[in-house]
Amino acid sequence: MYFDFHRSEVWEYPDRISVQVIYKLYTDPGYLSVHKIIDAEKYIFVYTMEGKGKFYVDGKEINVVANQLLVVNAKESLSYSCSGKCWNFWLFEYKNSTNSLTPNVVYDFFMKKEELMMSSMALEALKEENRVLASTLFASLYYIALDKIKRGVMDKKYKVITSATNYIRENLSTFSVDDLSAYLNINERTLLNIFNDYLGTSPKKLHKYMRLEASKEYLETTRMSIEEIAKTLGYANSGHFSAVFKSEYSITPARYRMIFNAGVSSQI
Repeated sequence: MYFDFHRSEVWEYPDRISVQVIYKLYTDPGYLSVHKIIDAEKYIFVYTMEGKGKFYVDGKEINVVANQLLVVNAKESLSYSCSGKCWNFWLFEYKNSTNSLTPNVVYDFFMKKEELMMSSMALEALKEENRVLASTLFASLYYIALDKIKRGVMDKKYKVITSATNYIRENLSTFSVDDLSAYLNINERTLLNIFNDYLGTSPKKLHKYMRLEASKEYLETTRMSIEEIAKTLGYANSGHFSAVFKSEYSITPARYRMIFNAGVSSQI
């Protein structure tokens, strides 16, 4: 299990949306969270990146899977747990004077790379107790989700994108666009058009991003060497992996691991 989070000491923020807690969690089958203190004015925005989760909200069972969004509002009781081999998700606790996403309803929703980066930026801002910036970034993410859901963007293309991202995630070390096209039984030109229309990117670029994000998880949660991580994720060698990583994040994998571990140690 791995998590990165921050809880602000102050809740108030004089705008429509105020975020207090942000979590990024990678959980396993033993994960369970039970909320002992219930705040009926609080909402929890949960986006599942991978795996399966189960919620119990005021006695009602709600199941979520990858690329789904759930806004939770509990009046009496709340707990949630991993219900599959893993459950990896973003979680934001917030208050909103005019909540527009219906609580306790599961929505199909896919976060683009830019929106995932927005989530990371919000978490970093909250860690610095910059509640205005964190809440503003989350508000942008919230209204992006609301707009997509209202416009009914989640159609057949959504199913293609969901299947494609699951396939990429399961084949990070061996992925090719040809194999993806064959798996989905869609010709490459049609697949590229769907990706461009829906995500504004290509399968190849999405694979690059997902593979790099997976490498960050290995760097943060394991003692695998740079060479082992490169081999596991299908890079030609450790030098190629380091060059791609530095090009994307402006830092080497080894330096990233050192900074991350130093940050974790300071919180213990």
